[in-house]
Amino acid sequence: LSDTLLALEDFAMAIRLNSNYTEAYFERANYYEYTLKDYRLALEDYERVVRLDPEKDYVYSNTANCRLGLNDKEGAISELTKSLIWSGDAIKYYMRADIYEQLGMYEEAIGDYTNVLALNPQTKNTLLERAILYSKLEENESAIADYLEYLRYYPGDEVAHNNLAYCYTECGELELAEKHFKRALLKDKYHADSHIGLAILYFTEGKTKLVVQ
Repeated sequence: LSDTLLALEDFAMAIRLNSNYTEAYFERANYYEYTLKDYRLALEDYERVVRLDPEKDYVYSNTANCRLGLNDKEGAISELTKSLIWSGDAIKYYMRADIYEQLGMYEEAIGDYTNVLALNPQTKNTLLERAILYSKLEENESAIADYLEYLRYYPGDEVAHNNLAYCYTECGELELAEKHFKRALLKDKYHADSHIGLAILYFTEGKTKLVVQ
């Protein structure tokens, strides 16, 4: 009923009646996190839950979300790492990989995306995420392998074709690069990055008229 005052009073009363009532702490933490956006108070209650019952490892996903709400990315990684000690979980690995990527820790992110694929091979979008990071690290052969595998399932993805073309350009495979730039442009004729890539490729080959075009 959106009556925050009475809701918090009843949560508090439940806890006074039973100070070990983990469900009350957890539900109040949810209320702080999702309704009131008070991440600090939510963290306090979530931490009480795991102190009372360490086996409730699922709580660490919530504490990680709260850390992110407080812009504490390193803290979020720490919370997810604690959770992953208890059990491997594709969602948690994916969440931690995303944070690693935001922090520029690409090798660590690649490791977590690899774990996601091992636990849940159906998450084909993870191949694209990992391929992009391999590209950033200039590990072109690994990137190419991931892009090709991803394109088996999503053959019309212009981003994957474009990025794959750049990898082939770096490897000197210019015919393959041209092929994939053109496939990206078949999907989106205004894909600027592919036009730029083709221009660079044609310039390398001395095809001035095509560069201008």
